[in-house]
Amino acid sequence: MTAELSLRCHASPEVASVARRVLSALESHLAPGLMNDLRLLASELVTNSIRHAANGSAEAVGMEVSISNEVVRLEVSDPGTGFEDATPRPAADKASGWGLYLVDQLADRWGVIREHGTRVWFEIDRNPHASA
Repeated sequence: MTAELSLRCHASPEVASVARRVLSALESHLAPGLMNDLRLLASELVTNSIRHAANGSAEAVGMEVSISNEVVRLEVSDPGTGFEDATPRPAADKASGWGLYLVDQLADRWGVIREHGTRVWFEIDRNPHASA
């Protein structure tokens, strides 16, 4: 079983909620807990793109999702210059800055690609207990 989804929007505060709604098309392919994690992490990455890379411009933010039997992969792209993909350590007394920490904690793998803009991706294994 495979499924794919793609979204490209002009950067605006509404894009994170649009991304969450668009992901609803994948509900029949994923367990509810995994779907909730996917929505949360997508929202965090899209919000980061708008806040840090698009910086109020009309530049586009993209989201690509692919689901296979083994893994769910989501990638958010923007025109920004990117950042180092070090292990995130948010300040415990801050309300913001937790997005990449959540990605690091909930995803099995994640990274940053800085070519022709920035792409931040993560993967969640669908059956983490299966033998390799």
